[in-house]
Amino acid sequence: MKKVILSIGFMLTAFVGFSQQVTHTVTIDLANVLEVTEGTTASQTLAFDAIADYEDGVVSESASTFTFSSNLDWTVNVKAASALFAYTGDASGATTEMPASVLEVSPDGTAFIALSTTDQTFETGTAGADKIVGATYKADPGYAYAEGSYEIDVQYTITQE
Repeated sequence: MKKVILSIGFMLTAFVGFSQQVTHTVTIDLANVLEVTEGTTASQTLAFDAIADYEDGVVSESASTFTFSSNLDWTVNVKAASALFAYTGDASGATTEMPASVLEVSPDGTAFIALSTTDQTFETGTAGADKIVGATYKADPGYAYAEGSYEIDVQYTITQE
């Protein structure tokens, strides 16, 4: 009986002696990524062709849309690229120096932000892909400006928190 137990013990020792272990290290490198894409036309035109437009202002009929994606929570700031609109036309007596604040923008069409050359929070979001946000514009210049076209660039900047 002792011989049988010893034989089994030697066989088990032989199997254990053939066991080997290898460790393989896997590294995942994550980079912070963010992206903004424009979904609709890059331009908006707000036409003032009735007295009611001058009295009440004009709201863009269709919002521009943007798609935001980020692997971290994010904030989108908005600002005017310049303090004044660029003017094209025949100024006849009235001023052409229209400030950026005449134009307002809103992500939801209700809470409008008057533009300036200082970043202002436009929208915030959590990590994820394809958050679609609309930008509705409202202009209310009143009666103070000469007839013609006024143009300004609006800058949207996404940053991670």
